[in-house]
Amino acid sequence: MSDLKKLEATIRKGQTAFFAAAKALLEIERRGLWKPNFTSIVEYAAARFGLGGCDVSRYRNAAIVLENLDGIEKPPTNEAQCRELAKLRHQEPQLKVWSAVVGSGEKITAKLIADTAAKLLGGDDGEPKPSEPVSPIEDRTAIHEVATALNFLQAAQERVNTLGEEERSSLLEQLDIAEQHIGELRSSLSAELVSA
Repeated sequence: MSDLKKLEATIRKGQTAFFAAAKALLEIERRGLWKPNFTSIVEYAAARFGLGGCDVSRYRNAAIVLENLDGIEKPPTNEAQCRELAKLRHQEPQLKVWSAVVGSGEKITAKLIADTAAKLLGGDDGEPKPSEPVSPIEDRTAIHEVATALNFLQAAQERVNTLGEEERSSLLEQLDIAEQHIGELRSSLSAELVSA
């Protein structure tokens, strides 16, 4: 076997290992196996595997995308493909876009997935809809979701000094969106408390 073939085999094993690790981490999170020794899945993953909040999100999103596409003939083969599909949030658009990408016969790249999503799901101007994280796992509580979000925000705060100008601008836009959602959640909770 040539050196190139050996190295390619190592890369393929690494991709397979990433997907297996992603599924395992999601299972640990869903079943709450990280409790009671840690306050969050992010804290657990940092202590046990040296993963940061962004890493946990990548693993989680990849595992959810793989679940959503389970049973299809040609699943995603790398994390970049899953990352792009995760932006679609739900199973139906993920299946629609992935089927179109696979059916195109082109080399499957994250850019092809993004372009196909923009074409199939974009607004009237052909631009894709704003990216959002994968929807929360349904069996988790709202309190756990907010606690997890706080952990991600703390991790982002620790890394803010390493960001370039463009990344800071993008982060500010995402924070504006988060503040809007927080305001809506606060209003909803307040209205329910008043009516109770």
